[in-house]
Amino acid sequence: MPDTVKDNDYFASYLETSDEWITQRTGIKQRRIWDNPPEDAAAQLGFLSAQKAIAKAGISAESIDTVICATFTPDNFFPSTAALIAGKLGIKGVFAFDLSAACAGFTFGLSVADSMIRSGQSKRVLLVGSEIVSRSLDWNDRGTCILFGDGAGAVILEAKEGEKGILSCVNWTDPNGADSLHLRSWGEKRFLVMEGQKIYKYACRLMPGKGGGGKKKKKIKN
Repeated sequence: MPDTVKDNDYFASYLETSDEWITQRTGIKQRRIWDNPPEDAAAQLGFLSAQKAIAKAGISAESIDTVICATFTPDNFFPSTAALIAGKLGIKGVFAFDLSAACAGFTFGLSVADSMIRSGQSKRVLLVGSEIVSRSLDWNDRGTCILFGDGAGAVILEAKEGEKGILSCVNWTDPNGADSLHLRSWGEKRFLVMEGQKIYKYACRLMPGKGGGGKKKKKIKN
């Protein structure tokens, strides 16, 4: 995470809000923001996070054959942020690509990595989630700027004999809410736009215990 911390009092200093208002409605007390981020900020945070994951796994970066970066705030349309992360790690000949699914990006990436390992296409996958959301925010929009921060996380995935691993993944997308939460690619004002109350009610209604666009899932006994 970036070093700069912006707490709720920062937003209360210029917006019609307060620490109490934000805390009661979101549970957020502070967020990390990269002030004046460099052009490759998403790749830099992803690289630092990947370094930690590689060190904890006790492996060499060169043993990784696939790099997936889940991000909706990439440094470029192309080359991919994943490719830049691989370059910073010194990995050559790696299969690297970005995956854009906003808040669901990491779980979607986990599902893709799982499928690639099961199919035999990949043996060791570096999955990174990296977002510099601050670059997309309208700092005068109370409905969005208080909610988001910058950061990255990374995991190493591989098959292991005798381990169950990922049992199953349930992924689905409902395009009907596209106008309620979006970040445009083109135009002069490319800010993250969200109808917060509508998204909150939608998520509370459909996400718990459901999938496939709201269809009830069968219960599986362990």
